[in-house]
Amino acid sequence: MDGNTAVWQASDYQAKELIDLRVSKVPEVFKRFKHVYDLSLNFTGKVVIPKWMDDIKFDRLMINGKMTEDEVKELKVRFPDAQIQRED
Repeated sequence: MDGNTAVWQASDYQAKELIDLRVSKVPEVFKRFKHVYDLSLNFTGKVVIPKWMDDIKFDRLMINGKMTEDEVKELKVRFPDAQIQRED
């Protein structure tokens, strides 16, 4: 088994469990995933969700952080089933 296979298997396993992160930006490692079961992103500053996340299937997605009402509306269009909590 090479190093890349080991990394993918570890990432695949984590994607099936609750991932609860406190972040300043979405980690690039999520670009590898097609499906994430349960992700909670708690932003330390302004919420920025990259467009590449639109290609990931989420069973449960929670986004918490600083954003405008317009940004909340945009996120609800992109991720209609997400739980979005806005901080002022």
